[in-house]
Amino acid sequence: MSRQRFLLTLALLALLTACSGGNSGASVGSGGPAFRQLSEQQLEDLLLTVDDMPAGYSQNPPDNGGATATYCGSAPEHAPIRPDHGFTKGSGFSTEVASIQLSQYLSADDAARNLGVLRSALGSCKSEVYQGERVHYSQVSTPRLKYPTLGIRVASDRYTALIEVAQVGPTIVVAGIAGITNADAKLASAMLTTQVSRYEDAALENGTGSDT
Repeated sequence: MSRQRFLLTLALLALLTACSGGNSGASVGSGGPAFRQLSEQQLEDLLLTVDDMPAGYSQNPPDNGGATATYCGSAPEHAPIRPDHGFTKGSGFSTEVASIQLSQYLSADDAARNLGVLRSALGSCKSEVYQGERVHYSQVSTPRLKYPTLGIRVASDRYTALIEVAQVGPTIVVAGIAGITNADAKLASAMLTTQVSRYEDAALENGTGSDT
């Protein structure tokens, strides 16, 4: 499995703006709690690190990003600020990779629209051929949070990835796990829950923090 392919898939799914139109109505826009806009450095400092991961993971060097690709024929709309950290465990067929990302949009409405379109897209776009490889997408369950969430399974003959997404005000939190033979759903959920709580504590206007 290509780590670059997994991380790109993660970003595409989290930031998708097309493939099918419309909003599911399940996302929270400007009517929800008020969140502060954070700087890129503040968001970077909030990201999970290797100290938050289970034994055996190492943190990957920073990735310059900037890759461009499509998801079912459509290109993603990138959030203005989207820092991420990547992690790797094992080697060969036992390799597992993980990623955590905070994609901060200019408003909660922008974030809600992106999550809503992604949810709709998964209803009509179940698979595609990417660079000669058939990739399948399906929706999976997520942790019970007080914010809208979406779980995505990405599978091919060479790897399986689980991606969990939560929209918290203007920011979409993305946690992903992938492996050649397996993907740890419990770890993906734990990463998402912890990152949502950490972001909420820092950005929520009234400073009440998370109750998850």
